[in-house]
Amino acid sequence: MSRRGDLGAASVLVLGIGALVAATAGVLLSAEEAAVTRHRAALAADAAALTAARQLADGGAAACAAAQRVLADNGAGLVRCEPDGVQW
Repeated sequence: MSRRGDLGAASVLVLGIGALVAATAGVLLSAEEAAVTRHRAALAADAAALTAARQLADGGAAACAAAQRVLADNGAGLVRCEPDGVQW
């Protein structure tokens, strides 16, 4: 009995498994990158909030400017800054 029809079947199977492994690795790397980016953004926001709170005694504009500098140093931007509603 000839097995000519099965020649190369293992190669196709190995290539398919390799493609599946590569795709899975790509998805995992993307998820990891998203988690790291989210973590960095949260750290930048926390640092900006703490800096703004420290500068509130100099006024709201100074607090917002200080927060903006911290965010810019971390590659982020200020979306909104409303220190006027602070209760002492």
